[in-house]
Amino acid sequence: MDVRELAPHALRARVALIRPADALVVEGTLADNVALGRTAIGHAEARVALDAVGLTERVRALPQGLATPLAATGAPLGSSDLRRLGVARAIAGAPRLIVVDGGVAGLDLEARERVQAALTAPGAPWSLVVLAAPDDPLVGACDRVLRLESHTLGEGPHGAAGHERGAA
Repeated sequence: MDVRELAPHALRARVALIRPADALVVEGTLADNVALGRTAIGHAEARVALDAVGLTERVRALPQGLATPLAATGAPLGSSDLRRLGVARAIAGAPRLIVVDGGVAGLDLEARERVQAALTAPGAPWSLVVLAAPDDPLVGACDRVLRLESHTLGEGPHGAAGHERGAA
């Protein structure tokens, strides 16, 4: 498949970009922010994705749950919640490719483990590409590591044994 031949909406349905450092938030409900205009993603899909990244309890604690309005700043969610929301948004659409730009190092340990498990889940329908520093925990979960040094792409050390998802 030549991606240049895909219509923009078809490409967006197949590829998800996660940039944890600057999670996009639109004014609307929490559910709106998971779906981000993709009509095939309803409340059930949003709940599954939010659960995968460990946000279920946080959402239940909000007075309106998935119907809670979010400000452009992401309030009432905190920065760690917003980073996980970005991951939930990506996995909710079950894309063919997920690109993580920046890794997961900025998350607390529990959130990092949940996000890493969600992104590297066996049987997930996506390939995972991680653009991050070599010491980022998500890089260690990849089965293949490529390093770009001095404009040259080369094989790096492999990730943790037993992982068969993604390349960094």
